[in-house]
Amino acid sequence: MLKLARYVGVNTDFLTAQAFIFPKSQAAPSQTPTLALIISASGEDVFTKVRQIAPLAEETFYSSDDPIPQKILNTLNSLKEALSNVEDLQILIVALKENILYINSRGFHKLFILRDQKLTEVTASSPSDQLISGFINSGDKLLLINAKLDPAETDKQNLIWDPKIINSLINSSTDALEEEAQALFVDSAHPDPVAIILVESLEEEKVEEKISENELKAAPADFPGLDSQIDTSKKRFSLPKFNLSSLTVLKRLIPANRKAKLWALGGLAALIVIAITSIISLQKSYSQNQAHSVLLNQAREKLVIAEAAKDSDSDLSKKSLEESKNLVIQVLKDNPKNKDAKDLFEQINQKSSEILKIYQITDPPVFLSLDLIKDGFNSQKLSFSLGKVLLLDETQKTLVLIDLKDKNNQILSGPLQLGNAKFASLNGSQALIYSEDKGVLKIDTQSKNITTVAKVDQEWGRIDDIFGFGSNVYLLDTFKNQIWKYSPTQSSYTDKVNYIKDNSNKDLAGGKKLAIDYSVWVLTPGPNIQKFTGGVSDFYSPAGLDTPLKELKSIFPTEEADSIYLLDSENKRIVVTKKNGVYLAQYQGDKLQTATDFAADEENKLIYILEGAKIYQIELK
Repeated sequence: MLKLARYVGVNTDFLTAQAFIFPKSQAAPSQTPTLALIISASGEDVFTKVRQIAPLAEETFYSSDDPIPQKILNTLNSLKEALSNVEDLQILIVALKENILYINSRGFHKLFILRDQKLTEVTASSPSDQLISGFINSGDKLLLINAKLDPAETDKQNLIWDPKIINSLINSSTDALEEEAQALFVDSAHPDPVAIILVESLEEEKVEEKISENELKAAPADFPGLDSQIDTSKKRFSLPKFNLSSLTVLKRLIPANRKAKLWALGGLAALIVIAITSIISLQKSYSQNQAHSVLLNQAREKLVIAEAAKDSDSDLSKKSLEESKNLVIQVLKDNPKNKDAKDLFEQINQKSSEILKIYQITDPPVFLSLDLIKDGFNSQKLSFSLGKVLLLDETQKTLVLIDLKDKNNQILSGPLQLGNAKFASLNGSQALIYSEDKGVLKIDTQSKNITTVAKVDQEWGRIDDIFGFGSNVYLLDTFKNQIWKYSPTQSSYTDKVNYIKDNSNKDLAGGKKLAIDYSVWVLTPGPNIQKFTGGVSDFYSPAGLDTPLKELKSIFPTEEADSIYLLDSENKRIVVTKKNGVYLAQYQGDKLQTATDFAADEENKLIYILEGAKIYQIELK
C-alpha cells in the first residue's frame, strides 16, 4: 500500500515550485496508477500559470488507455507545450502502479529512495527527458523534491539541497511531513521555494473475516505470488475440503464382496489421483498464464518506450526493443501456441524497421547511364562536392564531371594529359588527380587548365587515394603508413609534410578510401575505420547496430552535418551513424551489394550509388 503526502513552501509571482498528486480522491480504484508531479519555473505571474496547469496533467494522464510509459511521455510533452511561455521550466513526473515506479524528468529535480536504511539518488543516473523504471519494495520511502531555484545560476546542477535536509525529510513520515518541512524551511532566514512529495510503501494489513463453510469452499485462497515482483495479489486454486461424515455415503456404495470391494477401492483411488493431478495441472497452468501475462505487459511497455525514444535516444530505443522481443520469446518458449505472445511478436517485428530506422530500397531508379557520356565508360569510384560528382575511368584514362542538378556532363581530360591516372577527387571547382607517371595534377573544372601540385616523388611508397579539402591536397600512402599533405603557396604548393604526427601505432596497410571533413578518415580492412583529428588518432566506433559490420566498400563523412555513411556491401546496406559512432539509420537493398562507391547529398536528401556504368539515386529519410 502506498501512502503519499506533499508540502509546498514559499512561492512568489516570479519564482515557483509546486507539487501535485493524482488522483485526489482516496476512493479511486486500487488499480488506478498514482501520478506525482514536481514543477518549477520562473517568470511573470508564474505561480498562477503553473497552478492552473494541474487539471491538464491529470486529464492527459488518465484519459487514455495507453501503457503507463506512453501516458508519462504524453503528459510531459503536454506540460512542456502548455508552459512554453515560462522560463527555467523543470518537471519531474513519477507514476506508481502497485510496486512499479516510472520516472521521467526535464531539469534537475531530485528523486531519492530510502531502502534498508540506504539512501540513493535515483535521478543521478537518469539523463533528462529519459524514461526509467524500477521496483519499489515494502518499507521503501521515496522523496521527490525540486532543485533549488536561483535564476541567476547558469549551471543548475550546482543548486543542491543540504544532505541533512534530505535525510530529515525522507526519514520523516507522511503524517509528519508538513511539520518537519516547516521546521526546516519556514524558519530559515532566506527561505527557498520548495515542493516536496513523500511516498511510503507500507505492508498491506491482513483483515480476517468470518465466512460460512460454503463460502470458504467457493472462495480461492491467496496466491503466494510469482517470482516476478510485479503482482502479488494473484489467486490460486485450492483443494476442496472433505467432511469425514461424507465417508458414510461412500461406504454404502462399496460392495460387501471382498473382490468387488478391492476393485471398487482401486477405482476410487484412481479417480482421486486423477482429480488431484487435474487440479495440480490446472493450478500450474493458471500460475503460468499469470506469469506470461506479466511478461507480455512488460514487453508491451518496453515496446512503447522503444517507439517513444527512437528519435531522441537511439541506444535506449534499441535496448528497449531487444528487451521487449526477449520477453515475448521467453513466453513462446514456454507456450509456442500463446496467441497474445504470437500477435505481440509479429507487432514487434513490424515496428522494428520503423524503430531502428531501417529503410528498404527496392528497384532504385537509374539517375544516369555513364555510357551515354562515352561508349564503354566505367568507374569504380566517385567524388562529390557542391552538387557535382567526378568520375575517373582508369581503363580509358578519362575524367568526367557531372552536374547532379541537370545531369549536364563534360569530359575534363583524357589519357594524354592524365597519363596513368589512378585516383581523382573533386574539391569545389578543382579536380585533383593522382597519376603514377605525372604525379599530382590539378584541373580547373571551368577553364580545364591543368597545373602540377607535386611531381612524382621517390619517397612515396604506395599511393592508394587522393582527397582535396580546403585548399590542401592529401595523399594516402599505405606503404609508408602516412598521409602526405600539400598546402598552397602564392605560386604553387609546398613540399609534402606528414599529416599523421605519430604513426608508430597506426597501420594503414590495405587502406582503400580517404575521406575528410574536419577530421581525416581512412578505411582499412577489418572493417576498420581510422579517424585522425589534427594529425592525432581520434576515436570512432559504430555502436547500436542490429548486425555487425562486414568488409566496407566506402565511407562518406558529411562536411557540415554530424553524420558518416558506411557502405556495407556484404550486408547489402548503407549504415548511417553520428561521428561519435551513435547509430542513426540504415538503408537496405540488393543493389547495395554490387555498388562500389556512393555519395550522400544531405542538402537535397539524396544518395547517389555507383555501380559500374550506372549511377542510381535513392531518397534520404
